[in-house]
Amino acid sequence: MTLKEKREKRKAERITEKEKKAEEKRLERENRGTLKEQYANLWFAYKFLYKANKKLLFFRIPLIFLQSAKAVVPIFFVRAVLNELTIGRSIEKIILYASGMALATFGIKLFEYLFARWDMREREKMNFGVQRHLAKSVTDMSYSTIENPEMQNYVWMAQYNRFDQVLQLTTAVIGSFLTVFSISAVVFTMNPLILVVILVSATVKFLVDRKQRMLPHKYNDDRVPLSRVNEYYSGLMEEMETGKEVRINNLEDWVYDKADRSWKEDLYPLDKKFTQTTLALQGTNGLISVIQDIIVYLILAFEVIYSTMTVGDFSMYLTAAGTFSGLVTGISTNYSYLMIQTAWYLKEYRHCLDVAEKLKAEGNTHIDIPENVEIEFRDVSFKYPKTDRMILEHVNITIGKGETLSIVGVNGAGKTTFVKLLCRFYEPTSGEILVNGIPAKDIPLNEYYGLLGVVFQDFSLFSFTVRENIAMDTECDDERLRDAVRKCGLDGRMETLPHGADTYIWKMFDPDGIELSGGEGQKIAIARAVYRGAPIVIFDEPTSALDPIAEYDIYRNFHDLAENRTAIYISHRLSSTRFTDKTAVFSGGTIAEYGTHAELMEIENGIYRDMFSMQAKYYKE
Repeated sequence: MTLKEKREKRKAERITEKEKKAEEKRLERENRGTLKEQYANLWFAYKFLYKANKKLLFFRIPLIFLQSAKAVVPIFFVRAVLNELTIGRSIEKIILYASGMALATFGIKLFEYLFARWDMREREKMNFGVQRHLAKSVTDMSYSTIENPEMQNYVWMAQYNRFDQVLQLTTAVIGSFLTVFSISAVVFTMNPLILVVILVSATVKFLVDRKQRMLPHKYNDDRVPLSRVNEYYSGLMEEMETGKEVRINNLEDWVYDKADRSWKEDLYPLDKKFTQTTLALQGTNGLISVIQDIIVYLILAFEVIYSTMTVGDFSMYLTAAGTFSGLVTGISTNYSYLMIQTAWYLKEYRHCLDVAEKLKAEGNTHIDIPENVEIEFRDVSFKYPKTDRMILEHVNITIGKGETLSIVGVNGAGKTTFVKLLCRFYEPTSGEILVNGIPAKDIPLNEYYGLLGVVFQDFSLFSFTVRENIAMDTECDDERLRDAVRKCGLDGRMETLPHGADTYIWKMFDPDGIELSGGEGQKIAIARAVYRGAPIVIFDEPTSALDPIAEYDIYRNFHDLAENRTAIYISHRLSSTRFTDKTAVFSGGTIAEYGTHAELMEIENGIYRDMFSMQAKYYKE
């Protein structure tokens, strides 16, 4: 490579590095937002805190005065005591000043102790309320919204909301201003050179500290996606569902290796760089503080030696200079932290709330839950977000009021996606879904969910009592519970439970908790849908874990389970089609065949006929 080429290469590298830094600064400004946006986030926090806990805000007022008194008391009392020791030599006054300072200090400490105990309890209540509000907002989001990795990052960051810090930093900033005002009479009689040194030092420390305070956000932006991956690996051993697979397949080393590699290759270099940069900036600020203190000491020492300054005045000015320096630095640091860090993180929390509110506001057609529902898919097509392949194409089907429908088809035919659209976990890419003639998207999501009782293929049970797992509420209608349990064939098992319906599932919270078989868990999931009494019931592979006799009982009692409601049954076992009114056969994302069992068996070389015959063959041989 020629010298000219080397120069050109170095120049290109410098330009690339310069462009990279410029892009980082642009993203930083974009993430930080304008000053107006930061103040809007703070105003949002204050309003939220006022609603969450008014007392917590108002009791900050005496704390502000307390902080000011705590800083001011030593300045004047120590001066008075030292002057009496060196000049006045009045033992009575020395005792008086010392006693006054001791009483004032004791009173301040006592108030601090009592306030801290109360404040801790109230802040815990507030933090619980804040987290609960976030959780409620997340549940108000649509499934497709919360499934988005970008939104998951927002939710992750929102969990580290800074409402607590908003409260404490605001108190600190206002308290510092009040203290500066309180000692201003002393500060402005100082040697002007001391003020200049303090202000210059505070300005430099503010700039260094501002850079340090901006580091965590960029660090967290990079770290959050990596942390989610690493915590997933680490949690595989702890979670009940995955823990069994890990242990039985001896995957411990493999999982730990993945977690270890994720840490070493992704997280550790990031953490190391962040720590080194933070320590360097902290060291710079520490050095500036040492230089400032040396200069202030020298100036005051010269004034004691070459002027009439007393030892008491020396102590007062030295303490006041240190206090003033700390206050100026504290104001700039805390304000910077309040605006850059706190307002920054609150943006994530607000974003989650705004998304949830926007989704809640989308539906404006309020409905009373009817006894019977007609469902219509009108020319519905769908592809998953950020993909090009259509999963469903031009699906047209009407399920009449009280009608039962079986949905069958090979894996990947679109059956599960059909259910997801019906549950409004996603909205159609084109076409529309109507419920009793009303577009489903016009119905508020929470009201729409009230229309559905669903047994998911990957159903979930909770570490609650059996009663709570079925009723899914703290209030339970015992008659409805017994009816749901009987219809699902769980009544015999319930009689053997140590505490009946109030027995806990699993032993996480109660040593008398029970372990359920897959079939028993599936029956509880079915009982949950029956108890709910919604006008639409959806059974997605509801008998996959049941033994043949239990499955036969479910089939035999299907109409009793459905109770004349609109019912949809998805299964690979085509025997389910014998007890439903109609069957829709999915193939390649469309409804290829539709009709009763008898009608579909009449279709020569039909998909349904071939599938049914293949399954029946194994029972005949």
